[in-house]
Amino acid sequence: MAFEIWQEGRAPIESDTRRLLQVLEWLVELEGSIKQKIINEGLTTARTEGQALGRRVKLDPAQVSELLALMSDPNTDVTALAKRFGISRVTAYKYVRKSKG
Repeated sequence: MAFEIWQEGRAPIESDTRRLLQVLEWLVELEGSIKQKIINEGLTTARTEGQALGRRVKLDPAQVSELLALMSDPNTDVTALAKRFGISRVTAYKYVRKSKG
């Protein structure tokens, strides 16, 4: 029977178990770095092919111009307008801000 000393308020872990946990930790880190490398390679490939990255835009240019024209009227109900275009009020205001800047 072996006696082990408790350190830092934790129960002792046998050396074999500790080594196994270290190997598992290393494998998790390795998997994460491999995934990150694959993601970065895919993004680089997409950029070189000219593909658009990020979220898709909610409105096409014709819808944006219609939205901006309707938003120019100060009596416009922005909530109703946003529902009509299937966007949020915040998104509607972002299109207005983007058009001005």
